[in-house]
Formats: sequence, structure tokens, C-alpha cells
Amino acid sequence: MQDLRITIVQADLHWEDIGANLASFEEKIWGIGPTDVIILPEMFTTGFTMQAGRLAEMMNMRTFKWMRQMADQTGALILGSFIANVHDRYYNRLLWNLKFSKKLKGCRFRSTTELVCASRRFNKSLF
Repeated sequence: MQDLRITIVQADLHWEDIGANLASFEEKIWGIGPTDVIILPEMFTTGFTMQAGRLAEMMNMRTFKWMRQMADQTGALILGSFIANVHDRYYNRLLWNLKFSKKLKGCRFRSTTELVCASRRFNKSLF
């Protein structure tokens, strides 16, 4: 059984600048090398702003599409949160974009806090 490689990306954010943050994280992701899981910071596109109404995105739009593209290109599970606009309400929404790889195939959530991959178990503290 191969090891599951998890990469945590921490960076200074460009305050309330979604485009600059996506570009910055894309550059960082390409510098990582082979990995199975990439964990981005909470609110990685804007920082913890109070301007949710101005910066919130609809689901399946810019940030979602960017994460899906990064997952497709790297073959890694990518997760991070952003400000989501759902029926004119704003949420700090965690997204998982998964390009299934052999190492993650068969992974499932046993509960809301526990990811199980074959005989390996990961607690919420990793996420």
C-alpha cells in the first residue's frame, strides 16, 4: 500500500482580491510536486472580510471552476473555503474538488469527522 501524500498550503492573502489569490495559489500549487491532497486556507480567495455581499460567489462559478481545473490538472483532491452566495445568504463554504486517483479510490466518510481510505483513517484535525 502506498502512502497518501497530503500538502497544506499556507500563504499571505491579497485582501479581498479573488483574482490575485487564485493566481497566487495556482503558482504555489504548480510548485508543490506530486501530492494526493492539497489543503488551501480557509477563505483562501478573500480573507475573512466583512464584505460578503460584494465578494460572495454563486456555487459552481469562478472559484469552483478554478478548483475543478486545478484538481483535473494535478490529479489531486483540492479543498478550501470561500464566501458562497446561496439564495442571497452568505456562507463560509468548504469545497472539495476531487480528481479520483488510485490512492483516493475507495475513500469514504465514515462520519462527518472521519475520512477512511482502505485501512487508513484520517480525523477531522487534518482538515
